[in-house]
Amino acid sequence: MGGGLAARILAFRYLPPCLVQNETNKMGAQEMEVRYPEVQVQMVGEDGNAFAIIGRVSKALGRAGVSPEEVEKFSEEAMSGDYDALLRTVIRWVSPN
Repeated sequence: MGGGLAARILAFRYLPPCLVQNETNKMGAQEMEVRYPEVQVQMVGEDGNAFAIIGRVSKALGRAGVSPEEVEKFSEEAMSGDYDALLRTVIRWVSPN
C-alpha cells in the first residue's frame, strides 16, 4: 500500500470545517457519527486493497463483540459503492489509525 489510503483518511478526518459541513449535508448528520468509535483499526501501513480493508474492519468489529448481523451490515455497506465510498463507510463505522 502506498501513501494514498493514509492521505485519503487523514484528508477526510481533518477537513476544514466548511468542507466537513458540505460532507455532512451530502451524507446526513446522523451518518457522520461513528457507530463504534472505540473500535480502532490500523489503516496506515496496511494493505489498501478494498477487500483487505473490509476484512480488517470486520475482524475488529467481531473482536469488539459486535453482532455478526451488524458486521454483515458493515460489509454490505462497504461493498455497495466505489473505493471512496468504502473509506467513508469505514470512517462512519470505526476509528481508523
